[in-house]
Amino acid sequence: MEGGIWIDPGTDNSRGEEAVTGNNNIVHEGNETVESNETLETSEGQMRKSDLKLVPANFGPLKDADAHTEFTGPCGDTMAFWLCVEEDMVVDCSYTTDGCITSAYCGSAIAEDIIGKGIDDINRFKVDDFSYVLKELDVDESDCVKLALITLHKAVSEYLKENCSHSCKSCSASSCDSRSSAANETSSVDGGSNDNDVSTEDTAKNAGQTPDTLERKNIVVLSGKGGVGKSTISVNLAVSLANAGHKVGLVDIDFHGPSIPVMLGVKGTPVETDNGRLKPYRRGNLKVMSIGFLLADSDAPVIWRGPMKMGAITQFLKDVDWGELDYLVVDCPPGTGDEPLSICQALEGEDTMALIVTTPQEVAASDVRRSVNFCKKMDLPVAGIVENMSGFACPHCKEVTHIFSKGGGRQIADAYNIPFLGTLPISNHVGIACDSGTPFVEGETDSDTRNNFVSIVEKIINGH
Repeated sequence: MEGGIWIDPGTDNSRGEEAVTGNNNIVHEGNETVESNETLETSEGQMRKSDLKLVPANFGPLKDADAHTEFTGPCGDTMAFWLCVEEDMVVDCSYTTDGCITSAYCGSAIAEDIIGKGIDDINRFKVDDFSYVLKELDVDESDCVKLALITLHKAVSEYLKENCSHSCKSCSASSCDSRSSAANETSSVDGGSNDNDVSTEDTAKNAGQTPDTLERKNIVVLSGKGGVGKSTISVNLAVSLANAGHKVGLVDIDFHGPSIPVMLGVKGTPVETDNGRLKPYRRGNLKVMSIGFLLADSDAPVIWRGPMKMGAITQFLKDVDWGELDYLVVDCPPGTGDEPLSICQALEGEDTMALIVTTPQEVAASDVRRSVNFCKKMDLPVAGIVENMSGFACPHCKEVTHIFSKGGGRQIADAYNIPFLGTLPISNHVGIACDSGTPFVEGETDSDTRNNFVSIVEKIINGH
């Protein structure tokens, strides 16, 4: 191991009192240094190195740190970094993680490596810059390096916000000299400003929002039951809005079954970071973020409890570089559990509405009623109900067969006085499109399903 220093957790974590370095077999005992082979001599006898419980010497909070932040990765590990900075150079760094030994190694190595480096250099670091760490890991462990690097970039961003000296190229603080100059130039062009005026940024801050979210409309796609085509609706709604010229974000918070990357044909696309923020996948006017992009193994299960999900949702909203959006489409998992509750709470105060998807049969419609009542309890307006898989038209004789009964969606809409936006018949073209990564709205123009969906999107845009 290169760059990591380890100590016995029973000792005081003050860097260097009884430590074992990871890249050689040296034991530091007070001021003495002795060689060590496979075992360590202790008062109780001999102990194998593998039996000695160790933690890194740079593990734990730093007193008087200039910046501190934490980040939770898709594996569930939470890592934190502390930075001490002088004249835009890191003079000390520590970290913590609640994860595995690989996570501990990556955090320790990177924290040790950045000491003596400038903020500007650190912000340009990429995963490949830590090749000496990667060569120690299996392929499926490389996400631990990504987790450490994302957390480090976030810590740098926190430092810049509060302590920027305005001399580094990576400066993102609102008080930066270059930004102030740009603001002054804009003010001159606009004919000056009134000191008593309240800026858009101040208004957003007072409302708990950011300027990017003030004009954005959020559409939370819900369903009471799984398998009704909710993700298909989410993808094609987002693509339709983007193709209509709107700036759109699509966030997939179905952590246990992220299908958005597959439906857009971008499964396995890596996520990059910029100044500590995640960069979403871009497709024209559409930006996309999914937990599926962050998994080294797409078949690996995400085993998270509620607090982990809420933390990830918060990060997907605040730590992703969405920029200015006209619409943010949120693909929720089925039901009324942690994810729908967390996203509604996170978007509270913004222009948010729900789109509810159902199929015609009563077994699905009964669950949709729970979704409607969930929206009522959350004071979440419902844009309308879409009835998916509503009849199958034979491609040969054109006769329509209602495989799943009919009318369930409209009955719920009428009962709750909610707009009924339309029906989408079953089509083999939709299934083929989803598997091939091509949204069906960009497919055959004479499809009844596509034409009906275009009408539904127009109703959403025009407020019915």
